[in-house]
Amino acid sequence: MQSIAITGLKMTADEVLRFSQRLQTCVGQDMAASSPLVADCLYQAAATYAWLVYETRSPDMVIAMNALTECLRMLDVRWKVAGKCR
Repeated sequence: MQSIAITGLKMTADEVLRFSQRLQTCVGQDMAASSPLVADCLYQAAATYAWLVYETRSPDMVIAMNALTECLRMLDVRWKVAGKCR
């Protein structure tokens, strides 16, 4: 069950990563149109990648985590809580 759950977490985080890339492309620097729920979604995926980095030390996971935190920094323009992740 644990391996199924971990696989599901990674798949979900991968989908959120792809969503963040589309969000950056479509919305660009004008993040005022985004919902605050987007920040939570991105944060949860970044937290999952942070855990995967800790567990696997995979450079790909570090890149994904950094991409999500960069998108969160872009959201900080509109939703200040998005820039609080570290």
